[in-house]
Amino acid sequence: MHVPCLGVHCSSEYVYYGVVDCRAREALIVLVGLEDDTIVRIYYLGRDKLISEVRLDRLEKRFVVISNGTMFKLVSDHLVSVTFLAGRELPDPKSDKGPVVIGFLTSTSGNYVGKEFIFVTSQRLTGAPYRILALEDSKITIFREDGGEYMSFSLKANEYRDIALKSWVTYRVKSTGNIIIQSSEIWRQRSFFIPSVDGSFVGRRFYSRSLSSRPAHFDYGFKILSLKNAKVTIWDVKFKRAVERLKVEGGRAVTVKPKG
Repeated sequence: MHVPCLGVHCSSEYVYYGVVDCRAREALIVLVGLEDDTIVRIYYLGRDKLISEVRLDRLEKRFVVISNGTMFKLVSDHLVSVTFLAGRELPDPKSDKGPVVIGFLTSTSGNYVGKEFIFVTSQRLTGAPYRILALEDSKITIFREDGGEYMSFSLKANEYRDIALKSWVTYRVKSTGNIIIQSSEIWRQRSFFIPSVDGSFVGRRFYSRSLSSRPAHFDYGFKILSLKNAKVTIWDVKFKRAVERLKVEGGRAVTVKPKG
């Protein structure tokens, strides 16, 4: 399970919230510094009891174990990358694999759209769960935590590339144009919110992975809601064609299963 957190800027602090599902034995909070000399404190929510306090430099990572049923508050004096991982078993950073993150990654500015992303990866031994999609023509370079270059490639607007990354390593993705990064395991997707290209969850243009087909017993699809009457067109960006056109009434929801 992955819960992406966005910071709430208040004075000189950034505040993040999360809760560990009672069905998980324990959960792992993965922290990565975006700036040097960052102080992060994690508290039990409502009790202000300190769970952990860490200092991070840029690209430095730290793992904090949280017990099940815990509601926590994370306070930092600078923006940090926060990934929340949980499951039936506690993820092991000493292993070569980890649970696949489900959702969209946040850039170093705290939005879902940007030109620089810093995060710790987690994936299985096979597959390429990280999809980088360009919103404009971009040259993209991926760096390892030691500063070495991992790969470099170019994408035109609306083009994407799926990549595999080594688990539990900090990566820095630098782009000349705005991009979004989505992580998912195609046959194990769970519910997640899709951010717009404006960086929030409300907007007029959205991008996400989809499937051309799924087993009949799977309950799947995209739920679209609008405050006002809206006309919606769904495009297959790979083949540059419209796959569905529909109308959404204001205050109503429509579920669609695009073939693409």
